[in-house]
Amino acid sequence: MDWRLRVLLLVSMVFGYGSFPALAEMRHGHSHGAGTEQQTVTEEFRIIESDEEVEALGLEKAGNRLCPVSDGEINFNDPKHKPARLAYKGKVYNFCCDMCIKDFKKDPEKFIKKIEVEKVK
Repeated sequence: MDWRLRVLLLVSMVFGYGSFPALAEMRHGHSHGAGTEQQTVTEEFRIIESDEEVEALGLEKAGNRLCPVSDGEINFNDPKHKPARLAYKGKVYNFCCDMCIKDFKKDPEKFIKKIEVEKVK
């Protein structure tokens, strides 16, 4: 294996694919041309730090008030414990903690269905 590919793989494991469009292209097998960064961001998981980041990336907020993993209420007003947020397929999902994001990543569609059910209630 080429040393450059090894370095890219190692870095992607630490930081995720979103920061490395070239790696996403290699994994995908083709280039998306112009706008590759935006494509990568919306297709992969990405931790979201602020509302400004949501707006800059043009992401939609899922608006869930319950954590899809723990079913716990998410407290948006506690400055000591900010909810975790993750972008996936162009939407930003809220979680009560970072540990729940790990579980979400294992089966995102299962948890997205729970969020959709929550919206109907």
